[in-house]
Amino acid sequence: MSASTSLRAVSGTEIEFKAGLTAADASFVGRMLGRQHGPTLSQAQLRTLYHDTPDFALKAHGIALRVRREGGKSVQTVKDGRAVVGGFQQVREVDCSIRGLKPKIDAIPDRTLRNRIAKLTDRKPLPLVFETRVRRGIWRIAEPHALVEVALDRGSILAGARTAPILEIEFELLGGTPAALFDLSARLLSGTSAWLSIGSKAARGHALASGKSVEPAALGSKPVPPQRGTSSAEAFGTALAALAPAIAQNLHLIHVSDDPEGPHQLRVSLRRLRALVKLHGRHLDRATARRINAEVRSLGRIVSPLRDTDVLVADLVAHAPGLAAPLEEHRAAMRAETRVALRRAGATGMAIWLLRLAALGGWQPHGKQRRKRGLKPLENQAAPILDEAWNAIAEACDRLSALLPEDRHELRKRMKTFRYMLEQVPRGDGQKSFLSALKRLQDDLGELNDLATLEGWSPDLDTPGALQAFAALKAKRLSGSRHRQDLLMGRAFRHWQELKSRPHPWNQTRNQTRNQA
Repeated sequence: MSASTSLRAVSGTEIEFKAGLTAADASFVGRMLGRQHGPTLSQAQLRTLYHDTPDFALKAHGIALRVRREGGKSVQTVKDGRAVVGGFQQVREVDCSIRGLKPKIDAIPDRTLRNRIAKLTDRKPLPLVFETRVRRGIWRIAEPHALVEVALDRGSILAGARTAPILEIEFELLGGTPAALFDLSARLLSGTSAWLSIGSKAARGHALASGKSVEPAALGSKPVPPQRGTSSAEAFGTALAALAPAIAQNLHLIHVSDDPEGPHQLRVSLRRLRALVKLHGRHLDRATARRINAEVRSLGRIVSPLRDTDVLVADLVAHAPGLAAPLEEHRAAMRAETRVALRRAGATGMAIWLLRLAALGGWQPHGKQRRKRGLKPLENQAAPILDEAWNAIAEACDRLSALLPEDRHELRKRMKTFRYMLEQVPRGDGQKSFLSALKRLQDDLGELNDLATLEGWSPDLDTPGALQAFAALKAKRLSGSRHRQDLLMGRAFRHWQELKSRPHPWNQTRNQTRNQA
């Protein structure tokens, strides 16, 4: 935020939540701010220049050095120690007034930071890497327990010949509780397609200067397994801090892109979150766990039809290019319906709530004993939960040939949940090979499910010719389905026998931890 308008919630610390907006959402939010909080306090034209060494040594050490020109004055700012969860950021900030637009390391008032930067730069002149030019409207909003400055920015990042637009909203805490940032942003942004995991202007500017894309892309959510001895509480917090931004990013991507990876990665990250809650549910606040599960189910129901459509259209078009146009039209209509449904469901508000939990907590259980249990090693607490889930899977797999298609589909979903749980516990001996064997069986059931889904799929195609061509293609694809199902079922049975004979790595990990205690 501008040096002339910003106070600090904590001396030298900037606490803010930011989100990228589409042009339509920016107009909507601007009108809402005007209606609820009156006209802007000020409109400012800001030019900000970011400097670094040619090899980006400051960026590599988490430092951003900028000079901002505003109102005929120059303010040099150093930002350091940035902690980020999605669009929520806490960063140490050191300002000083200077003359001109070139950075002056000797003017940095913090001696330790000044010496650190001098060492990293060898006191050589720092070239301009990129600049931003922004028109900023500012509101100050008194929340029940905080004062928040809201800035709506419109402008550009310029890095040599490359440019990227800036259209974003920032909520900066001037005083009070950080929870107010999430409360206010949820009220303003829940019905929008806001990009909640947008990076800082410095991060995007450096990416632009390096020739990298600054556009949102699908974000995977596969966790890094915790180390042995990690507590359940710590493991849950770490995993949530990775999952919440992934959900926010992939949700935004569905709104602004036709990339099928958006729905796919969103569905995966939602399922990983549900598995996380199942794994740690006994050590979470019950109301919070129930709400997460309810929200995940709701969003999953909205997104799953689009993901299924993406898979089926890609498969059918590969075999009948002549059907590409009507099938793509159907997929576009499905995507539009999904976007509307997500807005109506307040999906962005749910993503803000998850980011709040990841950044500020609030998922911890009430009661000293329940909190204490969450501090025990995760592998000891996870083993009985995994045993229970595995026994249910094994019972169904032993009757695999007798399961109806819908029962096989439910079994596959259970396997996914189990795999996602197992990926979020400390690794045991043989865990990698066990997960690979489980994935092979899961893929067998996935192919069986694809055949069943295709059999019941009836896309909305406009012309009789397209309907007839689709019916012929579907009949052809399903003509050998009985034989294909038999082959897949035989392969699934063999993969199950292989998997069934393997030792359980989660129990080995628990036993090793106990033996070392």
